[in-house]
Amino acid sequence: MFVKGETIINLTQKFFVTGESVIEHPGTVEKILEDRIIVHLLAPPACGSCHAKGACGMTDSEEKIIEVFQPGKAVSEGDTVMVVLNKTLGFRALFLGYVIPLLILLIAVFLFSELLGSEAFGALSALMLVGIYYIILYFSREKIETQFKFSLRKPI
Repeated sequence: MFVKGETIINLTQKFFVTGESVIEHPGTVEKILEDRIIVHLLAPPACGSCHAKGACGMTDSEEKIIEVFQPGKAVSEGDTVMVVLNKTLGFRALFLGYVIPLLILLIAVFLFSELLGSEAFGALSALMLVGIYYIILYFSREKIETQFKFSLRKPI
């Protein structure tokens, strides 16, 4: 069970973007299952003053739980590890979660405002389309999840 407020990782470690085109974040192995490893991430204190905190997603809540499909990895419960994600996958997540909905919203507002002759109905229609997009995204989460491969490495 995950206890809120429990110190899970070394808080002196920070979020890293390395020169290898990967994004790394420290975490602690919570549980090792047959086909995956459950890693608990905690936002470091430096996140509060980071200029990119709005785009990062680590400041949305203090705790994040990541499932890493890496069976047979030589880790034990309680080990501190680095969760690694390819930087291009981070951009894909940004595109799916923010850019596409924004484009849908902008195009739909202008299109429906002209077609319906009312800005209010245009705005409501645009919001409805964005809602439908997010519903489709939600039901596609298993397919999308297979594209986002996290991996683990031991910190140096």
